[in-house]
Amino acid sequence: MTGYGKAEALLPDKKLTIEVRALNSKQLDTNTRIPSLYKEKELEIRKLIASTLERGKVECSFFYELSTETSSASSWNSSTHRFWCSRFSECSRGR
Repeated sequence: MTGYGKAEALLPDKKLTIEVRALNSKQLDTNTRIPSLYKEKELEIRKLIASTLERGKVECSFFYELSTETSSASSWNSSTHRFWCSRFSECSRGR
């Protein structure tokens, strides 16, 4: 079980990118790299990974770039969160 997936979303105020890497391992070992702005959602993301994958060393990285017209203040966006959860599920199923 070795795999790699990458997805990008262009939103009006930012560009979001997620990368998922998985290596063979007997147990599930997750490592998440999330911008500090979204750290509060790390546990939820780890639970999603654990509910989708049974084993392996999984590295999940999230990146975002604000567009130039966007102010520096941002808040958590539920639709963005749902989008990334669905993209992660697609990546884990090999789509």
